[in-house]
Amino acid sequence: MKKFLLILAIIIFAAASSYAATFHVTSPNGGENLCRNKAFTITWTATGVTTPIRIVLRKGTVRLGDIAIGLPTGTTSFTWSNPSTYIGGTAPAGSDYKIRVRSDDSTSEPTEYDDSDAFFSITNACLVSRAPTDRPQPLKFPRLAITGVDLVPNAEGFGIIFAYKNVGTGSLPKRSEMNVKPDFRVLIDGKEIEKGDLFIPEIPAPPGWEIKTHFGGWIKYPANMNYQWNIGNTIMVSINEKKAGGMNSDSKSWPLKPIALEYSFDVLINDLSLDWNTSELTVHYRIVGKPPHPDKTFILLFDNLTITGGISWTDKKIKPGSYTQKSKMLIPQNMKYVEYEASAYGATLREDIDQRNNKNRKIFRR
Repeated sequence: MKKFLLILAIIIFAAASSYAATFHVTSPNGGENLCRNKAFTITWTATGVTTPIRIVLRKGTVRLGDIAIGLPTGTTSFTWSNPSTYIGGTAPAGSDYKIRVRSDDSTSEPTEYDDSDAFFSITNACLVSRAPTDRPQPLKFPRLAITGVDLVPNAEGFGIIFAYKNVGTGSLPKRSEMNVKPDFRVLIDGKEIEKGDLFIPEIPAPPGWEIKTHFGGWIKYPANMNYQWNIGNTIMVSINEKKAGGMNSDSKSWPLKPIALEYSFDVLINDLSLDWNTSELTVHYRIVGKPPHPDKTFILLFDNLTITGGISWTDKKIKPGSYTQKSKMLIPQNMKYVEYEASAYGATLREDIDQRNNKNRKIFRR
């Protein structure tokens, strides 16, 4: 009986050992840049392995092929002579590769394997540094640069946002370590709209760190129709004028109207013409941009400034395009000249980004 139990224990131990095989890839394990035609050593650790070992190359989630098969039990490294080739094929340059080390048995995908923890890259060519090993490394410095500006529309007008980024070679210091904080200013046509400090985190911000939506002030619609109001022509953002942290300042400008027209619109009354024979006044106007409320309308008002009457109006959907509006005017036969004005009017036009071109006045003579 004791002999039987001993044999049974040995069988159970052997079976357990056969399923206790584990692998752990140590190189490449993520982040490496492997050069084509430059040998690279694949390494791993293994415990409880009793079968030969296979190395597989994977791209993303796809198995490309075998790098090596039938490696002896106990092997923990393999020299990959060309990190772009595998048995029966060549891998293209890319940044989403992993190595799989597994047991090489009859199972197509055994459970005993391990993959690289993260992707590594294979490149066609690599730079070779020929600098002496004792040459001092270049110093690394942070640098802030403006990367963009945009508007956020709301019922009252627009919020200004801008983006900035660490485009230098070193990390930004912690905010608490900066005696002078990087500042910013936002100007429209030279008038300061907002100023303050930039956001800097309490951890070192490495190269590439970026803030994309820093608030830069408000642009308010006028309370009522104002034929002199316009959103402005040029918006400028300046950062770090105090040169905090020894960094240079940066300043960039953009045409403001093209940005605003992505969210709002502009009505332009271009020309007036009068047919004396028919007393018909024709107005040519244009709507550009992106109306925030396409279902709304506005009134186009024809006003006779020299004689009684001659006023008419019409509703037009606010949609981009060119339009022509005609109106029959009351002109006495003895009038030698008349003066008419066409003006766009309505609560919706409060959102027009340039109200200076919402009216046109012209004198007509016989």
